[in-house]
Amino acid sequence: MTALIAPQRTEEFSVAGHPPGVVVSGAVRRYPGGRSVGPIDIDVRAGEILALMGSNGAGKSTLLRLIASADRPDSGRVTWWGDPLPRRARRRMGYAADEPVEETSLSPRQSTYFWCRQWVADAGLARRLTAETLADLGLGDRADEPVGTLSYGLRRRLALAQALAHRPALSLFDEPSAGLDPDGVAVITAALRARALAGQSSVVASNDPEFVAGVADRVAMLHQGRCLRVAPLEELLAEVPRRRIVELRVGDEGAQAALTVAVAERVASLPGIRLVSAAGGLVIAELEEDAALSDLVAAADAIGSGVRSLEVRRPDLRECFHALVGRDGEAEPPAPASGGAR
Repeated sequence: MTALIAPQRTEEFSVAGHPPGVVVSGAVRRYPGGRSVGPIDIDVRAGEILALMGSNGAGKSTLLRLIASADRPDSGRVTWWGDPLPRRARRRMGYAADEPVEETSLSPRQSTYFWCRQWVADAGLARRLTAETLADLGLGDRADEPVGTLSYGLRRRLALAQALAHRPALSLFDEPSAGLDPDGVAVITAALRARALAGQSSVVASNDPEFVAGVADRVAMLHQGRCLRVAPLEELLAEVPRRRIVELRVGDEGAQAALTVAVAERVASLPGIRLVSAAGGLVIAELEEDAALSDLVAAADAIGSGVRSLEVRRPDLRECFHALVGRDGEAEPPAPASGGAR
């Protein structure tokens, strides 16, 4: 897997003394209807993996597109390696959007080579980089089959291969783990870590807290177009409570609002349970003592068919998000994505 980025180093890269590769300063992107993202201030440091987390519509994809120079801010600015003009920076970046868009009649080798050649002038080198990248992302044995025959997960890997084949200094991935099986996630995680060891940077927008916890150096939490906090992963994980989390999904669309309120009131009245949030048919509570789980299950059973599911899980980065938005249910919490989250 280390061949994916062709690192020339034998020692681990250190970010000390290296200026940020990308700096976003007060960037704002406005959309018709009054919705906007920003102002946002953030940087991308050499050799780091920066994760963007937040609920759907928080601005993760918009920020990725601004960094990738696929979109321009209406105010504020983005600089790439000290240059405010993106033209020279584009060859040093690789961007994979959240939905693979392919010509299904081409093979993975043909389509990856095409994108690699946009930035690599030597055809022989581009062929070698293409073959190495496809092999390291687990696509070597399918490299000459039509893209249309590949599963969604393999097409996601192909999109990442196209973004990485020319060995960019900065890679940008929108929901890279969406649609991948555990083996696919492991492949992508190894690729990102290999890049970091080689001093290359990556930005990933993801609603998958397990994936982010396994790969990120820093995490930026976005909400309603604003960046609420950027912190090292270890700092955020140290703040995660140790108590177990219970998630109740209730009601169909017609009765969802009333049932959410009813379940929240019942949960809040139970001893040993603290209500975290209640919105959109999802009630989240924290078990202050394990014995309280039986009372919660009994309360859910009393509500009857209104409860669609009950899940008990260990706390993760979603709890950091709840704390940032005030634990008042004003936003949908980040959750493992099935694709298309913005």
